[in-house]
Amino acid sequence: MESHVISSIDDGILSLTLNRPEKLNAFTYSIIGELLEQLRLAEEDDTIRAVLITGTDRAFSAGDDIISMGEHPYPLPPGANATREYQQRLMKRWYWYPKSTIAAIRGRCHGIASDVALAADFRIVPKETAFGDIRARRAIPVGSGGTWLLPRLVGLTAASGMMLTGDVIDGEEMQRLGLVTELVEDRAEGRQSFIEKRDPIYKGL
Repeated sequence: MESHVISSIDDGILSLTLNRPEKLNAFTYSIIGELLEQLRLAEEDDTIRAVLITGTDRAFSAGDDIISMGEHPYPLPPGANATREYQQRLMKRWYWYPKSTIAAIRGRCHGIASDVALAADFRIVPKETAFGDIRARRAIPVGSGGTWLLPRLVGLTAASGMMLTGDVIDGEEMQRLGLVTELVEDRAEGRQSFIEKRDPIYKGL
């Protein structure tokens, strides 16, 4: 079976590509388990200086798979629930990761995926991005950190408007709000220029 997380290393940067395009790269428990394992291995590898997460095809990720999150890749500890053990564990690991983190976004980025983007150190964003937490439209509670992360980046007023209405914004509006490290025309070209311009920073890590 083809992995839903494709990993590659280029000049000290580990790229983790969500690879479930038929479901707009929606997260499952298996994907979260793969990401956690890749992050564990990367932390132990001194040759890796930064970790980049992106998605295949026309989406970064649509968020959690609301049809089925699939089987748990490992048993839940006694007293734990799936949201805390998987989604929240991934977000805490990513937010406090000891190496530089990058989210290279293109297309749709919603739900936990928008939280992953917010928790990254750097965000590469094409203009045609469709970014926003649409869980409010479906009466789904936000349990992966967005309500904590977004106000710290854009302020409480703007964050409340986005979170409570489920508004979706493009890359240029993200830049206006201060959510963008680099606004690009194309994701692949943007990733390369971003890395080249910051290569001295990475070499010093």
